[in-house]
Amino acid sequence: MIDPDTIPKLMTTDELAAFFKVSKTTIYRLISGREISFFKVRRQILFSKEHVLVYLQKNYIESIK
Repeated sequence: MIDPDTIPKLMTTDELAAFFKVSKTTIYRLISGREISFFKVRRQILFSKEHVLVYLQKNYIESIK
C-alpha cells in the first residue's frame, strides 16, 4: 500500500501520471470518465491528496492469499 505521506498535497496531470507511472492519456481518460475527482484553476487541472487517496482506496483489490 502507498504511504499517504508520500503523496503531495496538490498534483498536476503530469505529476499524477508520473506518480501512478502511467501516461498522461490514461489520466485524461480517468478525468473524462469521472473516475477520479479533480478541480480546475483557470485551465489547469489539479488533484488533491484526498482525491488521490479516494481513487486508490476505491480501486484497491485485496489479495486472495
